[in-house]
Amino acid sequence: MNDLREDEALDLFRSCSNTDRWGADDQQGTLNFISAESRLAALQMVRTGECISLAADVRTAAIAEPGTPGYEHDMLYSWSPITCGDRIAFKVHGGAVTHIDCLGHEFFDGMAYNGRTSADIVGREGLEFGDVHALGGGIVTRGVLLDLEEQVPDVWPQGRVLARHLDECAEREGIDIRSGDALIVHLGTQSHARAGGPSVHPGLGASCLPWLHEKQISVYLGDCIEYLPSGYDRLPFPLHQIGIAAMGLVLVDNCRLDELVAHSRASGQYDFLLAIGPLRLKGATGSPVNPLCML
Repeated sequence: MNDLREDEALDLFRSCSNTDRWGADDQQGTLNFISAESRLAALQMVRTGECISLAADVRTAAIAEPGTPGYEHDMLYSWSPITCGDRIAFKVHGGAVTHIDCLGHEFFDGMAYNGRTSADIVGREGLEFGDVHALGGGIVTRGVLLDLEEQVPDVWPQGRVLARHLDECAEREGIDIRSGDALIVHLGTQSHARAGGPSVHPGLGASCLPWLHEKQISVYLGDCIEYLPSGYDRLPFPLHQIGIAAMGLVLVDNCRLDELVAHSRASGQYDFLLAIGPLRLKGATGSPVNPLCML
């Protein structure tokens, strides 16, 4: 059973919309919730100076999708004895590379972020609005880890995260969610059998979207994205279609959280400085990233 009826999920495109919230030409979306003051406050949270990467190792072999490698790598040897180089071609989206989705990446009924249509923003040379270059100034903010596997074990066996699970986890961890926070969700997808078999992907249900909107989350990332299949005929990817196209929510897919989770469980620290630097690619729909947590 879905957490929302399809008509309720479809209405989120209206009720969770940030269209014109920051002006008709805005391409930052929920990154607007991050202020200079909140960045400075996040910098003060660094306690030990340790740094943990949330990125997956990228390999040329297929990882999550048969026949889909993380990248193509060619060594380019020089005749000179003092150097060599290489050429790397990424398939950014999919399950092999930790990557950021720009605000022009997803559509709902032909509508893109901030009142544009897909026809308005997609050109022959790439995105003309909402490309990843618009996020090239980088992201520095407070990151908050919600360890659902540890704090809310009843989310399994189904693996569908509801808004109440997020509230319950934050309360158990003693974390207050602030405007501009980056939300990192650990569901423990590698250690639990999936109800419904391998065709089911654990993750956030559609009811989490109003929660993300109300809490003014700037970035969502984790070891899960959204619960699939969604069960909605017109909305196969609610977190992407509503989150990106209506809210302007910045998403980072395919993170690896084992090291961060182990640290948080041992130390009781569930918030830290998070930094993400997308490549400044004009017209591109996303970029490989290496999210870094400073502890």
